[in-house]
Amino acid sequence: MNAIKITAETIENFRKYLQDRGCYAESTIGVKLSIARAMGRSLDGKPLPLDEGAATQLIGDLGLQGRRKCEYNTIARDLIASYRWAAPEVRA
Repeated sequence: MNAIKITAETIENFRKYLQDRGCYAESTIGVKLSIARAMGRSLDGKPLPLDEGAATQLIGDLGLQGRRKCEYNTIARDLIASYRWAAPEVRA
């Protein structure tokens, strides 16, 4: 698989990843999950590429500006990392 489909299962796995890292407060995890859900809706079913450059380009194509674009790029990197954590055989 070369991309991540953002689904309820993806969000749940992302939550587990963030909790297992042990470096985020529950409130921070909640914010990251909320942004991930919003990004999934903005992508309108398009999968998020596992390549960070391609993911950043896809987010750029949404026409976002400023803080929201930065948040989406950060969450994209976090989602890619969580996918690799859940499936360590996946390499960029």
